[in-house]
Amino acid sequence: MQLVRDMGERYLWVDALCIIQDDEKMRTPQLELMGAIYASSVITIMATDGDAEYGLPGIPGGNSAASNKRNLKQPVYTLCGGEKIIQMNVHRRKRNTSDRESYYSRGWTYQEFQMASRKLIFEGNMLYWECSCAEWHEYSTAEKQPMPRFGSVMKGLCDYDAYSELVRAYNERHFTYDADALDAINGILAVFGRSFTGGFLYGLPEMFFDLALTWCVSSFGAKESQSLRRRNVSSSPTKLPSWSWVGWQGPVIAVPLGTEDAGVEIHPTTTWYAGDTVTPYQGRRINSRWYGQRQLFKDLSRPLPAGWKKHANIQPNGGRIKTGGEPPEGDGDYYFTHDDVLDTEGNERKFWYPWPVTPIAPDSELKVPLQSRYISCQTKRAWVEAYKRMVGDSATFPLRSSGKGIGELFLHHTGDEAGFSDDESVGRPVELVVICREVWASDADYYKVLWIEWEGGVAYRKALGEVDKRWWDCHANAEDIDLVLG
Repeated sequence: MQLVRDMGERYLWVDALCIIQDDEKMRTPQLELMGAIYASSVITIMATDGDAEYGLPGIPGGNSAASNKRNLKQPVYTLCGGEKIIQMNVHRRKRNTSDRESYYSRGWTYQEFQMASRKLIFEGNMLYWECSCAEWHEYSTAEKQPMPRFGSVMKGLCDYDAYSELVRAYNERHFTYDADALDAINGILAVFGRSFTGGFLYGLPEMFFDLALTWCVSSFGAKESQSLRRRNVSSSPTKLPSWSWVGWQGPVIAVPLGTEDAGVEIHPTTTWYAGDTVTPYQGRRINSRWYGQRQLFKDLSRPLPAGWKKHANIQPNGGRIKTGGEPPEGDGDYYFTHDDVLDTEGNERKFWYPWPVTPIAPDSELKVPLQSRYISCQTKRAWVEAYKRMVGDSATFPLRSSGKGIGELFLHHTGDEAGFSDDESVGRPVELVVICREVWASDADYYKVLWIEWEGGVAYRKALGEVDKRWWDCHANAEDIDLVLG
């Protein structure tokens, strides 16, 4: 409060104090507004040292040691000609992400740091300023900031790569209470929902719902970190579902959308419904509208949506300007850019075809759909044998039929490896259900599947997998099933 007065401002908003924590009717909509509140603030004050009682270094109040003035002794040297230089005795800040109690490892601090347009950071007895233009330290001149990673979404683009980055960075953070994992990200997802038509259902964008279900464990990092932990909220009435990455803590990646560099596209194979009961098809239909629109955006004879530009991709020497990946369809003779869609260096990003852009105004309504724990559909089910194969100190889980490889499983939790024999010739039957189809520019064609287990008539997700579509259609003896995922 003293710092706010010193800055000449009148109002201070503190989430722990300004949101009535035991009033659910007030708490829920306020949590959904948190992303917008931080984005609209004059400045966000971040105290990264100590706990809530620690105080701000140099500001009266709080911990007496923190409030004391610093006594920095810096050697001064006189050079020939009388010029003086000062030896700096401070070091560049290194954000601590390994300690689960660190500001940069806590789940609740993620959206405030990402959404704040201006930050005043107290850290390590030093003061830092960050905004969209520059970063200032007490001991250095301004340094140019990289372009905001979510800038394209704030401009109205349903940028799936930005969403994927959000998922990756957020889901390794820690909570005192696992049940907070959705509440602590709903604020930024509500802001994203202005660009992603239909908003987010338990962290999955509804307009890309089939694709969003294909999230998986990140394969980067040490082996011990390549595992997810089921968030333990079994006693909570708001149990987090297994079908969403929100229900798991750990390194998750959302598979990139094929419009830019992946050379792969997801095609729906069913219709999904969201509801609060275990009865299939009760509740509302999830509108994965991207799949109905994408062919329109690939029609190069149509007028371009506002802000998009079309460029020839062939250079005079026959080479290509945009070379990343393969175009999902066509020969890649053109690429597209948008005035407001830039990379982190401030350069226009190149796309194989334009994406939908939603006009964003300061008073644009935040999009938060009804959150329902169960999703259901009619799909295909089959039993397939999975095997354990050791590659160095890591295990892979190929799917085989008559000795022929037909796909692979990607386990969420390393603890499930114990259920497979160390003899890679001994298979284990696993129950698989189809969730969508994956088509590659290289002519590969798969069904994306989930390994599931049942409890009380509800299926729970154990792993993601892929199976060769041609084999499944001809040899899997798949049956129709009313699937309810919890």
